Amino acid sequence: MNKFEREVARSQLMSEREALEQLEKIYKQAADEICRKLEISNGKISILLNEIENADEKTLSILQSQIYQRNFQQNIKKQLDFLLKDLNDNQYAGISEYIKNSYDNGFIGTLYNFNMSGVPINIPIDTTLVVRAIYIDSKLSKRLYDELGDDVETLKRKVSATVSRGIASNMHYNDIARNIANNSKTGLNNAMRIVRTEGNRVYNAANLDCGKAAKEKGVDDVKQWDSTLDGSTRQHHRQLDGQVRELEEDFEVNGRKASAPLHFGIPGEDINCRCICLVKPRWDVDSAFTKIDNETGQLLEFEGTKDYEDFKKRYWKSVDKSQKSGIIKVGRQRGISDMNAIKEKHTAAGNRRSPFYELSSDDIEYVKNEIKQIGANADDFVFNSETVRGTCFLASDGKVHVKGNVFPDETSNHPRDIMSVRAVLAHEYYGHRPYREQYIKEDNDTSPEAINKIMARAWADEFRASYMAAKNAPNLSDEDRYLLIRDSLSRAEEAGISIKYNDFIRRVLYG
Repeated sequence: MNKFEREVARSQLMSEREALEQLEKIYKQAADEICRKLEISNGKISILLNEIENADEKTLSILQSQIYQRNFQQNIKKQLDFLLKDLNDNQYAGISEYIKNSYDNGFIGTLYNFNMSGVPINIPIDTTLVVRAIYIDSKLSKRLYDELGDDVETLKRKVSATVSRGIASNMHYNDIARNIANNSKTGLNNAMRIVRTEGNRVYNAANLDCGKAAKEKGVDDVKQWDSTLDGSTRQHHRQLDGQVRELEEDFEVNGRKASAPLHFGIPGEDINCRCICLVKPRWDVDSAFTKIDNETGQLLEFEGTKDYEDFKKRYWKSVDKSQKSGIIKVGRQRGISDMNAIKEKHTAAGNRRSPFYELSSDDIEYVKNEIKQIGANADDFVFNSETVRGTCFLASDGKVHVKGNVFPDETSNHPRDIMSVRAVLAHEYYGHRPYREQYIKEDNDTSPEAINKIMARAWADEFRASYMAAKNAPNLSDEDRYLLIRDSLSRAEEAGISIKYNDFIRRVLYG
């Protein structure tokens, strides 16, 4: 990017951040309202949820005997309909406004770059193109309002189940309230995914629309794929980085084509993609430009595309070798090319806080308390180890090694990214540690056949780890168990395996 393109991209990121913060506020208000106003009643009993821990034993006993009756459940759901009536409308309005602003940012931003690069041009925004980009070309499986509405309906069911379980188990109000707040994160995370994905898709569509309109006015312009420099970037998007095409041509990688980033129509290529379609005068393609290294925060300067292509080869090789990124690779991070360095590591995985973040003394105290909460032996944990790349169970020493990525990425929507510190510790301690002898036996066989077998079974190993943690670890919240099971199922899905739900999985997912 040149400095003008960088200014526009920064403006779009600020708009996205504001939209995400507004969404968080809307969902928090909804959860708070439920906790404040939900009235538990049956017959003569009437009690507000936030008064439940002060109720007398007789009242609670009657409630506990009635909570699974049909009328009682219908009463709760009717109240939730009322308490959540504004949630969907408010989030829809906020997201719709952000997506519309994304189109404006993209179109006007491209015009800004043209003018600042010495191409004086002014083009009005065509409203028919705005409608096409936002509504007709949307990659959502349903219309936006319906898609968000499904999440609110799911939230109602989960909150109803949470309240019922809380009363049945004599749970304190604060714990019920915390679980309700955790319930709301599922809908919030999906809304955030829509903001990031649809907003950037529309932003890129606007860049392209502006470029085409400028070409009709006589501007000789082209488009260029610009990827983010860090270890989270998809392999195909690394290959696309810097690719230049005529405006009417598609970008192409391994037989897959797209007019711009987030326009493949393939979830694995589009969801949460951060790439940008830059539209610029043809003569500006090989000019000096800058890129931000997301791993270091450093602004890198390049004389032209050849200079950058040479750098890219070294950069990706370095990132892949060091694994310096927020992603912990799925499975045990084994590889024939570097077996000694990476064998024996069994990980929770995910796009969490960077493992290169050094845990502070306060962080370690917090994690130690979480270790205590799950009934684990603190002596079985090691902090800030330099011998591993991320939080993992190491079979050779029988220890759980804890690094910066034990903390979640709350801006994500993937269960592997957002599960709590406690859930990750349970994954390692109750999901991997009991199978140490199996791992040691496997690790002693370094033949290619054995390694290939391990790689083929990696998904099952991680599936088992999250499943056993959800089933056996004490003091996990409903949300912890829910995310661990969702992680298990995602492992199977990533491997193309269909899983038949047993009673435990159904109970965790649906209450």
